[in-house]
Amino acid sequence: MPSKRLTAPTIGYLKTDKPQEDFWDTVTPGFGIRVTRGGTQTFMVMTRALERGKWVKRRIKIGRVGDPLDAEGKHVLDLAEARKRARTIIAAAGEGRNPTSELETPPDLQRVARSADCFANVRDTFLKQYRTRQKKNPKARTLEEMTRVLSGVRFKGWEGRPITEITKQDVRDLLSTIMADGHDARANKTLVVLRQVFNWAYDHDKIATVPTDRIKPPGAESSRDRVLSASELVAIWNTCYGSGRGHGGRDSHVYGDIVRVLILTGQRRNEVAQMQWSEIDFDRRLWSLPAARSKNALPHFVPLSSPVLAILRRQQAQRVELEEPCPWVFTSNGETPFSGWSQSKRRLDQRCGVADWRIHDLRRTLVTGMNEELRISPHVVESVVNHVSGAARQGAAGVYNRALYLDERRRALQRWSRYMLQLVAKARHPAKTGGEDASSDPG
Repeated sequence: MPSKRLTAPTIGYLKTDKPQEDFWDTVTPGFGIRVTRGGTQTFMVMTRALERGKWVKRRIKIGRVGDPLDAEGKHVLDLAEARKRARTIIAAAGEGRNPTSELETPPDLQRVARSADCFANVRDTFLKQYRTRQKKNPKARTLEEMTRVLSGVRFKGWEGRPITEITKQDVRDLLSTIMADGHDARANKTLVVLRQVFNWAYDHDKIATVPTDRIKPPGAESSRDRVLSASELVAIWNTCYGSGRGHGGRDSHVYGDIVRVLILTGQRRNEVAQMQWSEIDFDRRLWSLPAARSKNALPHFVPLSSPVLAILRRQQAQRVELEEPCPWVFTSNGETPFSGWSQSKRRLDQRCGVADWRIHDLRRTLVTGMNEELRISPHVVESVVNHVSGAARQGAAGVYNRALYLDERRRALQRWSRYMLQLVAKARHPAKTGGEDASSDPG
């Protein structure tokens, strides 16, 4: 086992290829650091302690390098403090006293520590340090959703409570209140996020048991399969735009354009709402979605049909007219991407009269329509909506088949746009047939 004089600079360079390795201090015999392959460093001391009338060797953990010694974090377990505590432990053992008693925290500091590790503080730290299974920072939308789930009014009674005092019954009671309000899916989602928080707290030695362990999802949640009918799709299309600022005004026009682009492209809501001008190539009639913004972290290319181009050019003209140099295509204030989903959707529901539908249903409707109405090949449809879970792109096929199918996507989206506008034209003029030029339909 290596021995060296431990100093603050050398501690930072201690590494090992072994599962764990001990480095002993030459200044204080018996004092050292255990380093794991993963990089964890723990101060420890090896001494002889009197137990049951015999002197035995004892390895005693002092604490991890950098661990706080009090709730406010004013002191950290640095080398000097650890070496001091090691000498105190060795002296206590030499006198025949229990050496671990020197590690006990005074009662007042224990109370402070419990208060500092309240649910609110642990939750906030978790949200700052949370990483995905791939050890990556979560997407902004994921973090926003987790924050929303953990910050509801139902958590007010938890916020100041030490996280060690939150029990399995507390979790069950919380989920029961959500279920009582008729929100099965929300209860299930809350359990998922709470499980992540408590597992993280357990891994970071904040709790000894996980109160969400073995609690099953309380809600009867089934996958949504709502596909809009042709008449419903037309009703939404025809009522995308409100009138007057109180009923949308410019906001409604932006929202209406977003909804129509979603109908025509089948892309994800936030991907469209956060579209940037730098991603649009008008000459190639192509929208290039970077990997950082796509749900599956893969770059995605969306050929732009004539109706979509007409919408984007109208937004571009408005930006020029209003002299708003903004990177976002769809914006209500000229500074940030559109975000007024709830109120705009509520107003659209009142205008269109379509019941029980969500924005994501537009995506499912496009996929279904392309497959069933237009008979477009499934692998092309999956490429259009950037699916990697379809049969044509799963397993080995997904690994080796990296074809973009750009020409096929372009034809598919152009056909879908033509089909959509034919539905609109037929509803407006039942006696006529044929397509309609989207550029003549600004809303």
